[in-house]
Amino acid sequence: MSEPELRVELNVFSGRPNPSWALEADEAAQLFDRIRRLILGGEAAPPKLGYRGFTVYRMEGGRCAPWLEVGAGAVCVTEGGRPVLYRDIGIEEWLRKQATGRGFGALVYGGRTEEGT
Repeated sequence: MSEPELRVELNVFSGRPNPSWALEADEAAQLFDRIRRLILGGEAAPPKLGYRGFTVYRMEGGRCAPWLEVGAGAVCVTEGGRPVLYRDIGIEEWLRKQATGRGFGALVYGGRTEEGT
């Protein structure tokens, strides 16, 4: 059985569509590898304006559903309708690099093209 198609949304705007992109098969495999190494026990971040992290959607059978919320040091995985919170082990930074490579670096890093510049 093949892995489901994954679509990433950069959560940065309020009131207009957020940028998003589909992960290539090798990128999806890298994400699944990172997810397998997650550690239980993250904390949910309070809502804020501007950059808030990422939502990863699973596309299966023509349906798109939020599956992963990544941001502020936590990863929330929804399986079977139940959210489970984990500590981030680098998934957010990996997704930031994905976003930057697709031209969204200024949105991720608050007007800078990459972290620290």
